[in-house]
Amino acid sequence: SESSEESRPASKYTWIDHYDALIEFKKKNGHMNITSDFPEVKYWVDMQRREFEKWELGETSKLIEERVRLLDVIGFDWQGSDENNSKNADELTSNPFKSEERIQVGIDDRIELWA
Repeated sequence: SESSEESRPASKYTWIDHYDALIEFKKKNGHMNITSDFPEVKYWVDMQRREFEKWELGETSKLIEERVRLLDVIGFDWQGSDENNSKNADELTSNPFKSEERIQVGIDDRIELWA
């Protein structure tokens, strides 16, 4: 809901930090079906989908065309799939990394990803 989004503390990570973490997640797991085991990245992914819906409708959105293109390039699923998320949940829960560590991995690998 809108009120819970407003009351959620601001992330200490930037949009590109989350984007890089998503790329790193995909490199390690072969997909981008983020579950609640990675709450920071999952929240960000869900937010991108909500903002994309607004953007497509011509409503005010935090998503800009450049970000849409960046997400398209990596094969971002704009609709999301609960079926895919539950199908990969066992694989994700066995991963030793948690959300903060996964984001840090993405930040550390940023240079490698853009090289």
